Amino acid sequence: MAGTTQVTFNGTVAPDFMVNAAGTSLTVAAPAGVTTGPVVVTAAGTASNGVLYTAAPVITAFTPASGLIGTRVTIAGTDLNLPTRVLFNGVSATFTAGSATQLTATVPVGASTGPVQIVTAHGSGISAANFTVQARCLQRQLPRPRPWAARLR
Repeated sequence: MAGTTQVTFNGTVAPDFMVNAAGTSLTVAAPAGVTTGPVVVTAAGTASNGVLYTAAPVITAFTPASGLIGTRVTIAGTDLNLPTRVLFNGVSATFTAGSATQLTATVPVGASTGPVQIVTAHGSGISAANFTVQARCLQRQLPRPRPWAARLR
């Protein structure tokens, strides 16, 4: 690690890193917005082979933006593969993992308006926008007026 001049995460340069005094290890934070890919360390002019870094999920959008309990919602983003939980404003939902960029979840009973969250073994991603849970409108059918009832009074 001595002589390290650059660290990249999937091609994105990490702005800061620290090599320990012995020159045997380094500490680096993944740059914001980085996606899953190789971490490459360049030292003494030679780049390493790279070690796989798996990023936390990022939610970029979901559709529809609102719905009733039981609505199926498609969530788009990056690093969405292998989710362990999907939550609507903190309430766990059932879901079907699709790919690294998309999955589908069902708005659970007890959910209220708030952010959507995806949890993986590598971190958690929370939507910038809220999903709006719509109230179910119950209609009560009133009895039809009976013309003969007025005559009975």
